[in-house]
Amino acid sequence: MAHMRPEVSKGEGYRIETDNGTFFIPMDVAGELDIEDLAAFADYAEGEIDEVFKENGFFCRLSASGYLDCTDWTYCNDIYEARDYFISQHEVCWSCGDPLDENGDCPTHGDMMKLGAKHDLRERRLKQDAEYKEMKTNCDTCDSPGCILRGEAKRRAVVPANGGELLAFMEYPHPKDHHLAMLIAHLPHNDITPYVFWTYNYCTASCNGGVYMGTKMEAFEHFTKEAASRFRRTYGD
Repeated sequence: MAHMRPEVSKGEGYRIETDNGTFFIPMDVAGELDIEDLAAFADYAEGEIDEVFKENGFFCRLSASGYLDCTDWTYCNDIYEARDYFISQHEVCWSCGDPLDENGDCPTHGDMMKLGAKHDLRERRLKQDAEYKEMKTNCDTCDSPGCILRGEAKRRAVVPANGGELLAFMEYPHPKDHHLAMLIAHLPHNDITPYVFWTYNYCTASCNGGVYMGTKMEAFEHFTKEAASRFRRTYGD
């Protein structure tokens, strides 16, 4: 286990310009200070302070828990720049701080690019889940006729008005599509193409974009492909 581990503070902080260079300190370390009061930043910089500016981004350093050992804080615009800082400047894994091998891989976490992709996917899913919950809450207070229905009541309301039997139903996975669902219905009055794939809109309580097929197998194959496509667009491969 590495003695010095990556430390990242996301949010507001300060850039301190001095005659001895530029220094950074995150606000959650220094507290909220008046940037006009230069003396308040004396403990966080070396040399005579010329100006102090506020920054909002990622403040990074290596530090040892329980020890005073640490590097100076640096500032990065985004998480990708922060990861590259640990890899290129210190040649360590941005997750655990272990030294990278000759191939640039971490002994614990392996390929840095793959680790970043997994981390980004997890963060994207967490963000989308939060957005979905917020949109669902907003939708629950909506006056649109389809939005006031929930759960099984919503499903039962989908097809009868179109004169058919509901065979399969799935809500779109992306939070921004929270008002849409895909479904397969059997329409017995259609002799040649009795199976249909529809997009259902809760807000308008209507079915749109019908794709009509002759067999149940065709319908379920189409449904499966559309569902897989929607999940790839939302979560990636």
